[in-house]
Amino acid sequence: MIAGAHMLISPDTATIHLAAAAGVPCTVLLPNSSRWQNGIHTVLNSEVSLVQIRQR
Repeated sequence: MIAGAHMLISPDTATIHLAAAAGVPCTVLLPNSSRWQNGIHTVLNSEVSLVQIRQR
C-alpha cells in the first residue's frame, strides 16, 4: 500500500520511514520544538523533504 503511493506527508513516524525506504517522495512535518539532530536543511534522501511547523 505504501509503495503504491504517489507522495506521503506525515509527522515523523515509522510510516514515513517505510515510505522513504520504498522510494516514495515524502515530506516530514516536524514541530517547532523538535529535537531533530540534523536540522531541517539536511539532505537525507532526494525523495525526502523536512518541514518545520511553527506552533503558537
